[in-house]
Amino acid sequence: MITEIFGTEITPLPLDTRTGFLFLALLIEWFMPFPFFVRLNRLVPGLAALGRRVNRQGSSTGQQKLAGVLLPLLILLPVFAFIIAFKEILNGVDYAHGIIDFFLLLLILESRPERAMVKAVARNINSGRKKEAREILGRFTLRVTSRLSPMGMYKAAAESAALRLINSFYVPAFAYLVLGIYGALAVKLIIVMSMAFNLKLPVNQYFGRLCYFAEQLCFLLPALWLIPFIIMLPGGAPADPRALAAAIQSWPSKTTAMALALLASKENIRLGGPRYYMLGLYRFPEIGGTEEPTEKTVKDMIGDTGKAVWFALMTLIIAGIGYEYYAFYH
Repeated sequence: MITEIFGTEITPLPLDTRTGFLFLALLIEWFMPFPFFVRLNRLVPGLAALGRRVNRQGSSTGQQKLAGVLLPLLILLPVFAFIIAFKEILNGVDYAHGIIDFFLLLLILESRPERAMVKAVARNINSGRKKEAREILGRFTLRVTSRLSPMGMYKAAAESAALRLINSFYVPAFAYLVLGIYGALAVKLIIVMSMAFNLKLPVNQYFGRLCYFAEQLCFLLPALWLIPFIIMLPGGAPADPRALAAAIQSWPSKTTAMALALLASKENIRLGGPRYYMLGLYRFPEIGGTEEPTEKTVKDMIGDTGKAVWFALMTLIIAGIGYEYYAFYH
């Protein structure tokens, strides 16, 4: 299959090669002490600062919306142009394109910071350093965390870590298998820009809308593939269908609410409820089980998230390899 990008013919890696690279990258990210700062998520503070320069206070609503469309394009297009040009320069070098794709995958995938955040919050709570735990959560969730009790901190950590694990690890990997490295990179940059131009901040109410809706669109198909694997996880009672339907209707992101409710029901913990952002108090419907989250149940929930993500990706990888060899021999 040949893809035309900027007038340059780019031949994607064969599917079986892509699946092999992805599996190796997943193993490195999940198990090896890969430095936290070597991730595209580290661009969030810089992009947020750039957004503040473009989306200036006092701008009209129309100007904010226009800036929210133009800036993502001005970020995406040069990145793709640079990568394509770099590949063309190394076009005669054996395995160059595969090596570039593999290192891009290592930059795109992220799971360890999310899991480390849950452990750090629990460690600080157990040591009596609640202020430090709230500060970690505040940086991670962009919530006002100064009023959170230990139970509230565990609840915030469970919600944020589970969703970030899906968004930053599973969704880009899914995009890579389906769309190749350029699709995965585009999805990852959209997720990063959505975090940088976060709608939770008042200044980004109009400026960040495009990236937010694009992120939700990127999340939809991978989430629909992931949900059956969450349901098949052992333990826990299935979520009440009526409560699940009510949560889907009330939460800003429908697929997010469904995934969270199913994960929380496995550990019988209750998520949702009131939370403070810079825009004020928001009351989300309660989803999941009936018990308040604890250190153990939160860690178990993140473990369940990881299991569902790995099962979903391994199924796709095996299916991709099978399809490639079936096409080769037929």
